[in-house]
Amino acid sequence: MGQRKVKNFIIFPKFQITLVIINLIIMTFCFILVFYQIHDSFAEIVTLGKRLRLPESSAYYKVMEYHHEKINLRLLIAAVICYACSFVLTIAVSHKVSGPLYRLKKYFIDMNDEGYTAELTFREGDYYGDLPDVINSGIKKLQK
Repeated sequence: MGQRKVKNFIIFPKFQITLVIINLIIMTFCFILVFYQIHDSFAEIVTLGKRLRLPESSAYYKVMEYHHEKINLRLLIAAVICYACSFVLTIAVSHKVSGPLYRLKKYFIDMNDEGYTAELTFREGDYYGDLPDVINSGIKKLQK
């Protein structure tokens, strides 16, 4: 990949940032749901201890609180890691979608400004890999 700058991966900011935001909103909703389920489960366990009439100074409650805090901390760490990975992967994949569209737009702008230019090509691994062949053959037909 060479020494690409992060800004080079943001070709169509509106599209790419929208994808990132949608992805992060969905992930946030999922993590909130998981946090709630964990909190609710521990509340039920504490209620069970109260039904058993365990004294509030019991080790039972201290262990439950300790585990609840540990699980929340680990889930928070997992969320941060997932957010970071999701951001990077969403930008990378959206770049593979946006890149060909950017090249196609530039190709037609150049064609409009300068006449027919060289054949349209996309990078290896970009989406819409069959599009350059279709467009190039269509342009050749028009030229005949």
